[in-house]
Amino acid sequence: MLEFRNMKEDKNMVKYLKRLYVNAFPRAERVPFFMLLRRALRENADFYGIYNDEEFVGLTYTVKYMDIIYVFYLAFEPESRGKGFGSAALDEIKSRFDGYRIILNIEKPDANSSNNEERIRRRSFYEKNGFKRAGFTTIEKGVEFEMLRFGDKVARCEFDALLRDFLGRIYTGAYIKPDKN
Repeated sequence: MLEFRNMKEDKNMVKYLKRLYVNAFPRAERVPFFMLLRRALRENADFYGIYNDEEFVGLTYTVKYMDIIYVFYLAFEPESRGKGFGSAALDEIKSRFDGYRIILNIEKPDANSSNNEERIRRRSFYEKNGFKRAGFTTIEKGVEFEMLRFGDKVARCEFDALLRDFLGRIYTGAYIKPDKN
């Protein structure tokens, strides 16, 4: 059974969180780790270590804004993938934030990308877990992402407001660029 441990209550897991974060996400997709830690000390963000029994298997980082939960990051240790932990973690997030609109983004499938098969599998995984296309994309540090949602629709302007609230106006402008939509 998976257990979510909040970094606010267990600072000993930070080394595991950082190692997985750096290994799981390309540099272009990462917000500076120190910023995630600092923001997770606020009430509107949580950095969770995901444990199976006592073994660290993954992480998730969520941001709350009004009635929206943004799953900013979700990753699992390589040896923990393909074991149902991702679906179980999404079920826990949906349960924990019942009544919220939940959004996340994935690299947009692109036939010209070297990892297009992975992008397609990732979209299929989220759709299998009840997520739908939100109808807009974002450009983050030069990478185009497709927004997915669980629950009611989230407008692009609401997502932009969430990011401004979380990252701050200056960093949001450096991190997020207008998309093609």
